[in-house]
Amino acid sequence: MKQTEKKYRKLCSYRSMVAGIKVFDGGNHFLFAIGSGYSEEYFRFFFSDIQAIKLVEKKFFYLWISIGAALTAILILLGIIGSMLFLLIPGGIFVLLLLLYAWKGPMMRIAFMTPLGDQEYSFCRRRKALRVYRVMCGLVSEAQEVVEPSEVVSEIIETERTIVI
Repeated sequence: MKQTEKKYRKLCSYRSMVAGIKVFDGGNHFLFAIGSGYSEEYFRFFFSDIQAIKLVEKKFFYLWISIGAALTAILILLGIIGSMLFLLIPGGIFVLLLLLYAWKGPMMRIAFMTPLGDQEYSFCRRRKALRVYRVMCGLVSEAQEVVEPSEVVSEIIETERTIVI
């Protein structure tokens, strides 16, 4: 029996409660499979068409951390000062959940700048996004035959926490 050749290599996948995204390397293009419920949409970006890849941190991560810390502090203080020891258990659980959320880091969005305009998609958490971003930039640079570092324009724009290459 003849074995089929794998055409796509999975770069990453992320699944939330509502939707999921999978990113594949197709040799000369990236394939984004965005699923929500029972449907899936596919988007293909050829390496030769990509002018820039941009990672953007989603807003409100630090706001949610602050709100969670304030609510947790209120629960723990009420438990200690008000002699309501039953509030210490949910307070401890909130502390653990808050630490886990902070450790995972903020969600990132990825945007491809092409001649047809910017295409932006929700992505994954920061650590994973940066790892995949480096792989993507390497593949695009190699396909566009950018070999010398002087040809690659790389800068970090701090105003929107955006990384552009």
